[in-house]
Amino acid sequence: MKIEPLLSRIRADKFFTIPKKIGGKRKYIINGVDKNIRFFELLPVSKSRKAEGGLRVQGIFKRSEKDLPLVSIITVVLNGEQYLEEAVRSVINQTYNNVEYIVIDGGSGDGTLEIINKYNNQIDYWVSESDDGIADAFNKGISLCAGEIIGIINADDWYELDAIEKIVELRGRSAVFCGNVQYWDGYRKDYIFSTNIPGLLKEMTVNHPAVFVCKDIYKKYGVFDSEYRYAMDYELLLRFYKNGVEYISVNSVLANMRLAGLSDTNRKKSYRDVRLAKMQHGEYYLVAFGYYFKQLVRKKISDLLTLLGLESTVMLYRRKRSIIKKTKT
Repeated sequence: MKIEPLLSRIRADKFFTIPKKIGGKRKYIINGVDKNIRFFELLPVSKSRKAEGGLRVQGIFKRSEKDLPLVSIITVVLNGEQYLEEAVRSVINQTYNNVEYIVIDGGSGDGTLEIINKYNNQIDYWVSESDDGIADAFNKGISLCAGEIIGIINADDWYELDAIEKIVELRGRSAVFCGNVQYWDGYRKDYIFSTNIPGLLKEMTVNHPAVFVCKDIYKKYGVFDSEYRYAMDYELLLRFYKNGVEYISVNSVLANMRLAGLSDTNRKKSYRDVRLAKMQHGEYYLVAFGYYFKQLVRKKISDLLTLLGLESTVMLYRRKRSIIKKTKT
């Protein structure tokens, strides 16, 4: 397939579903059906572009084949040289063999580009340029996907090598597919975060590194809302759930995630975003605020018990009472 001239490329963001404010409340305006959303082979030229590469730049494009639907995987990264290579290798070494890989770099100044260039002939398309935050980077990646199913793995996380194969086995209808995530404390397994789909009505109970979304769902219900800076993944998954999108889970670990140690400030901002997302999608203010307060108190008690060496009490609560299912490994 021939690459189109640069001047003929149309900006992808003109075709995405854009959040609008109506009567002080943000709602998603769906302009018709999926014909209003276009996907592109290469990103439009940017003044901040540092470099681009991959198989597509060489004129090589992947497509779905009979009994082998194409699966697209996106990684967004900024100065991620410490862990990026592990994420890349977990994608290119998958047991399923019809995978395209898109890497969106925010203009890294460390050794990230050297790592990406090392795998230039195994990455379908990569670009290095500034963006407007994580949601914007995610959306750039989605706009480039040719696959029927789309997954996103962060630069410091990594897939189990048969993760995509397990997801493809579930295909057959449009859905959000999800599984469990193994958390790591350094080089030690810490706990498994298990999927709890109905819990989405309360908080983030579906862990995004183990989430795969059929492309037509993005077309119909939109992509990430850049107004959310800390819980854009929660708002997206809640939006899908509230619109009746089917969720299908597999009781297997699909991805691995490092315990990054979110600061209390960022955690509070994430809880706030969750509260706002629930209000946007129909939750009453007092109910949403009450649960937000509960999250803050619960986190303080959890931190105190852990500090006192009573982590087993925290884990017992999570097994018996919490909607967030975490099992110590």
